[in-house]
Amino acid sequence: MFTVLALQTDNETRLGVSVSKKVGKAPYRNRFKRLIKENCRLMDLKPGYDVVVSVKPTQECAFLLVKTDLEKSFSRLGILLLP
Repeated sequence: MFTVLALQTDNETRLGVSVSKKVGKAPYRNRFKRLIKENCRLMDLKPGYDVVVSVKPTQECAFLLVKTDLEKSFSRLGILLLP
């Protein structure tokens, strides 16, 4: 559902979100962007990364899967601070 790219920098962590038009119409895409941004804000990410999240069209673009998929992707990249 997501493609996540991360590049290490010296600055604070920045986030970019890209949602394909194939996902749906503008309100649906904007809702995805808001959900991704809010979930990333609530997560503890390591400082000093530029992160780009790209949402790909799938059969099950469910809003409930956003948090778990983001956590899984960030932990694989090693940019999620674990308690």
